[in-house]
Amino acid sequence: MEYYDVKNEGYFDSNIVEILAALKDNSNPIIFDKFYDDGRLSVKSVSGELLTIIKLSNGHFLIQRLYPICTDLSTLCIYHTEENKVLIKWPTSTGKVEVEIELISERTDLKQIAYSARVTLEVNQNIKLNLPGRDIIVCTQDFEMPDSPIHFEDQREGRTGICFTDFGKNAKGHLFYLQDFGALQELAEDTQNSYLDTVKLDWPQLGFKLPPMLHPLKRNGKYTINQSYVVLSFEDSNVQDVRSNNDVYMHSLRKVYASLVKPELKKVDVLDYAQKSLHDLMDHRGCWKQVDSHSYLNSYINNYDTPPESMVQAAILKPLYLYHRDFGNSHSEQIIADLSANLTSFYDEEINATHRWLPAESFKLSFEEEHMRSYIMDSWYLHYPLLQLGFLFEQGFEDPILRKQFEKSLLYLLQAAKEFDDQWPIFFNIYTFEILKKEGNPNDYGEKDTAGLFVLTMLKAYHTLHKEVYLKEAIRAAEKLKKTDFDGLYQSNNTAYAAEALLELYTLKPDKTYLAAAEIYIGNVIRNCSLWDMKYGNAKERETFFSLFPLKETLYVAAFEEHETVAIFHRILHLHTKHKIPFSENIVFFMTEYIKYALLRMPYYFPPLLPADILAGEVKSGYVNPQLWIPLEDLGDGWDAVGQVGQEVYGASVFFNLCHHHIVQLNKEVYAISSLPFINNSNREIELLGAENQDGKIWLNSGNSKVEVQINNKKQENDTTYIVYAKDKIKFTLKK
Repeated sequence: MEYYDVKNEGYFDSNIVEILAALKDNSNPIIFDKFYDDGRLSVKSVSGELLTIIKLSNGHFLIQRLYPICTDLSTLCIYHTEENKVLIKWPTSTGKVEVEIELISERTDLKQIAYSARVTLEVNQNIKLNLPGRDIIVCTQDFEMPDSPIHFEDQREGRTGICFTDFGKNAKGHLFYLQDFGALQELAEDTQNSYLDTVKLDWPQLGFKLPPMLHPLKRNGKYTINQSYVVLSFEDSNVQDVRSNNDVYMHSLRKVYASLVKPELKKVDVLDYAQKSLHDLMDHRGCWKQVDSHSYLNSYINNYDTPPESMVQAAILKPLYLYHRDFGNSHSEQIIADLSANLTSFYDEEINATHRWLPAESFKLSFEEEHMRSYIMDSWYLHYPLLQLGFLFEQGFEDPILRKQFEKSLLYLLQAAKEFDDQWPIFFNIYTFEILKKEGNPNDYGEKDTAGLFVLTMLKAYHTLHKEVYLKEAIRAAEKLKKTDFDGLYQSNNTAYAAEALLELYTLKPDKTYLAAAEIYIGNVIRNCSLWDMKYGNAKERETFFSLFPLKETLYVAAFEEHETVAIFHRILHLHTKHKIPFSENIVFFMTEYIKYALLRMPYYFPPLLPADILAGEVKSGYVNPQLWIPLEDLGDGWDAVGQVGQEVYGASVFFNLCHHHIVQLNKEVYAISSLPFINNSNREIELLGAENQDGKIWLNSGNSKVEVQINNKKQENDTTYIVYAKDKIKFTLKK
């Protein structure tokens, strides 16, 4: 998604000009009317199309084009099924059309108007549809061209089908539009179309544009061709700062979220999957590479062409250490020992810091990609291993050599932050600090969220080394973090780390500007997701709802960034609860929803749960083994093969993280899995987290034992699945 100034002045194409001219005439048949004080929502037949027309309190009209309509309105069947809902049906030469408009506003004044529109077809022949442009038109009360908006964003690639815009500097209010692609799956499956980049803002038109059909609709098929939601919000003033825009966006998204098509929550036995992952991580030779006296994890299965990377080792070590404390065995113990030992060899004596590439093998870099040079450092790769070590030391991990290297590396990190003034470039020379690549996408400066890794690393150093200088450095660098906007995401997990850093700093120095920036960063993560249930093509074989994309521009979702963000959101919710941080309820809600559906989705990164025929035949890095419990890096559009990048070893901590955060261990054989995050008040009593009345499930693995479950001190019937809600207190009692 993009958030930027609109440069063009907009245009009306010829058929829209005809529609607006007909509306000026004001002689069009009214099919449905609903009045809001001085406002009005109407459904009309205009110039051969069925339209909704809403008069807004800011001097604009919003028009939605629903479907071409016959001139003989006597064929229409109109049903006022409820006070705020109308259903319109009519026959055509190719089948039947059904349009449903429902008003979903909480309030009856014009400060907020929300409605949904659904269009379905039942076709009696094989046909290809060729509908006009985008379904929403904005115009003035005189049916003229409106001012261009100041800011807007729209769908990028496979993310949520959203447009979000204001009405320009002279008119207050926001317009939020969402097309639920989850309701349009039969259409995509039969036509073999994709929904990537189909919701755009071409001011003053916006919304969904049905792509040209590759194959016709099937005879006797029934298809939803539009399931849209519109939320119109009008503030008391025209002030549109980033935080208020973020608040309106999140409020609007939550208003329609309950109506979106979602998969059913089902039990995922993450402990069983974790044990399989651990076994394959330990025993499969393709995961490991021997260099001198140390064993190192490869980045990808059988990828021996590049030197080992410190990030890869650290990405496994921290989650595995946390998993090992409750569920570990000799395999996890051995891997932790190997990773602890090999991380010490990444220390570069020349700069007194931990290097990205193993210094002993850096001469093997192929130069095939721009970052593959021994002297080139990617800014976030510098921070990541140090941040993970900081987490580990805070959790009680002990290793004197790594601790000493960690302290020395912090001095290098401080020097680099000063050199770059906390504006971290994408690539720099690790020995001279020369900036080698400042920008990613055109005009997109550096790694905007890497300052968050720096602040969080400083806070971990402060907590473990107890030196005031690290807290002062965190406070200084946080000033850059506070200056963020809707475009402040470089890499999703690092953006989530930035929010965590600001909130942890808030617990030490309660500055409300930290909260405001943290909410925007989390909003950016949610905006980088796909809140729709893809079930066409290869995607029928997996769960996809609420997937998170790793970067601002990429066509696939990835295991490493996803499971890291799950863990970060858990920690943020713990901070929010423990310190009673006055956080936005909508932000809490969507973090919890992401966690809940990630539990359902994450197993489908693993090839044993996928049909072999949807795996890519050739991969960019290493080799894909369909039997191996190591995740694929990439899950793309439903028409793409999966695993085209490779099988990422550094993402293999998926189930270690999920076990740590989602399992309540009652004894060695008995445990419960919660879809909601929780605080473990004791070994057998938990408090569920999330927004008020947010629902979830708990699945009980009791084996041959008897377990009594109490919810809010009320004994439950014996079962294996329980419906629960945020704020519930759950107590488990083992019975003899």
